[in-house]
Amino acid sequence: MGIGKNEKILLFLPCFNEEKNCIRVLNELHTQKSLVENNFTINFDILIINDGSTDDTSLILAQNHHLLDYTVIDMSENKGYGYALKTGFKFAQKNNYDYTISFDIDGQHESKFIFDFIEFILNDNSNFDILSGTRYADPHLFWQNPWKDRFLVNAVITGVLNNFGFSLTDAFCGFKAYRVDRLDCLNISIDGYEMAIELLMEAHKNNFHIVELPVPVIYKDRDKILKKRTNESFLFTEGEKRVEKYLKIISKYVGHSIIHEIKYFQEIFRTFFTTYENISKFNFEEIKEKIVEEISSLQRTELTEIKCNHDDPKTRCTCCGCTSR
Repeated sequence: MGIGKNEKILLFLPCFNEEKNCIRVLNELHTQKSLVENNFTINFDILIINDGSTDDTSLILAQNHHLLDYTVIDMSENKGYGYALKTGFKFAQKNNYDYTISFDIDGQHESKFIFDFIEFILNDNSNFDILSGTRYADPHLFWQNPWKDRFLVNAVITGVLNNFGFSLTDAFCGFKAYRVDRLDCLNISIDGYEMAIELLMEAHKNNFHIVELPVPVIYKDRDKILKKRTNESFLFTEGEKRVEKYLKIISKYVGHSIIHEIKYFQEIFRTFFTTYENISKFNFEEIKEKIVEEISSLQRTELTEIKCNHDDPKTRCTCCGCTSR
């Protein structure tokens, strides 16, 4: 008999054109599901959200239920990562799950850590609304050097968020667990990958308690992709664009606009991009500290408290006791 509280937990996986990864991940999930069910007294289900795949992903998912018991939602067209996450949230709410865990099927999340997430969820002393994986807290989990541009964008945006009242080490890890009864508080409108920042801002607005749990650094096909499509100037340009996109989202939630300082934050990204050749377990903490120091010098104020507008039907919610949307 395993330990647990008979909670219903849903693991959901956004999926787009992952024919090369599906079978391997399904086999890994089979192992992890057996391990979870042998150790915990819970109801544990798996949902795969096929976001309009155009390769053989749909066929593979349809033909391999013998490997694992899972449900598939097939989108007729690609809607975006944020839309897939919202689809997983709605499924969890509709089917009365207690917790839901988002997990990427592309190989960038290590399935062995699903057990750690569930163990944390079931701990009597755990208290969270969002349990977020962090790749940049434990040097021992630096299984692979991250892409320089992605790490630096992450460090800059995480530093900005922390200057507005957050306490994070990784703003972009998609490996997360959520209390389902709190999801209705989140008014998410973005369907693309930028939704990760909108979600955090909505969570902060609604006083969510966010806790982090270390997970490994894994970047799928890093070297192959770098050889195929990139050079330093490409990565640099794309990094600057992402910094601007994320800051514009943050700006909507803060008590003053930071849009006018976008060039300043891009300059921080630019400086560290040109200074360091690689990011590794030996220097990532030092780099993060320097970036935080640069951003903290701006002496930003805390996020302005934004509450539900009870008089506006478009923004009513259940979070603070008013009528649901």
